[in-house]
Amino acid sequence: MSEPTAIVSTACRCAVGLLPETAAAAVRAGIVRIQDHPFMVDQEGEPLRGAVEPKVPQDAHGIARLLALTTTTLASLIERTPILAQAPTVPVLLAVPEHRPGFGPPHETQILAAARSVRPGLDVRIAARGHAGALHALLLGQQLLERRQAQLVMVGGVESYFHADTIEWLVEHRQLQAGGTRSGFFPGEAAGFAVLMGESVRRACRLPALAVLRGVHSEHETALIKTDAVNQAKALTAAIRGAAAHLRAGELCDRILCDLNGERYRTDEWSTTLLRIPGLLRHGAGRPADYEAPSRSWGDVGAASGILLCVLAIAAWQRGYAPGDRALLFAGSEQGLRAVVILQAPSER
Repeated sequence: MSEPTAIVSTACRCAVGLLPETAAAAVRAGIVRIQDHPFMVDQEGEPLRGAVEPKVPQDAHGIARLLALTTTTLASLIERTPILAQAPTVPVLLAVPEHRPGFGPPHETQILAAARSVRPGLDVRIAARGHAGALHALLLGQQLLERRQAQLVMVGGVESYFHADTIEWLVEHRQLQAGGTRSGFFPGEAAGFAVLMGESVRRACRLPALAVLRGVHSEHETALIKTDAVNQAKALTAAIRGAAAHLRAGELCDRILCDLNGERYRTDEWSTTLLRIPGLLRHGAGRPADYEAPSRSWGDVGAASGILLCVLAIAAWQRGYAPGDRALLFAGSEQGLRAVVILQAPSER
């Protein structure tokens, strides 16, 4: 049996905080940073409503914002994790936005180059794309550790919607929360990174575990958004069941953290999934299972979602306000990737 994989360090930047601790505290306090953009407008000609990371220069646009978020957050993680300085080569599995107007393969190349420039020896690779990308990257990182292809792995995701072509594309598909749109979202931006280690290496390095990966699973949905196909939640259901297969009898998930952003397609998918996973979630008799969707605080953070959800789960255990020892995290990308991670509170707290 493979040894447990633990998250030993995190870093993030988003509209409500420039550190994991401050971002999590802001979300818990109900702070909302969705506000008028200084110069971008929506389809009604009104100021675009979104959640902007405050330290990225206002005049930075599109890829420039993604590069700034990537490099500053990666540098922050290295600073917060001294053990990284002792590793000559470190795999970095990165989730980036799915291809769309304003973001494509040339931009991926720029992000890879910028990330590699932060420190010599960073072996940065694109692991996945879209909202589910970072959670899927956790799965790939765990596999690298289990195969003993690395002693530690960095996993991350970066997102920014603030490019004129991207906003126009969201407007065209009625995904932007503005005007008469009933099922749109507020665009955001963020970056998040985490360090994974196996149990034996972690103990040898005398590092505390922030969270343990109890189950990680990914599937691919074929009934996609923006099509006429009916999404029966087959992929999300299978991903949750796959992640939960690693739990012992009687172990339930006490908290649900997700990337739901107000789009009806995703909300309906989750509602259908709930009907198919009885006995997995802990909730009051006769009451539906509550979920937490922090996009209401920091906007839709796309490919950065997975690590930021981890940050929220970890902070709750560190500060003592978590409802229990297990948290279920899920996210879904537009092109069909569905990823689920079940985190467990560390035994040493």
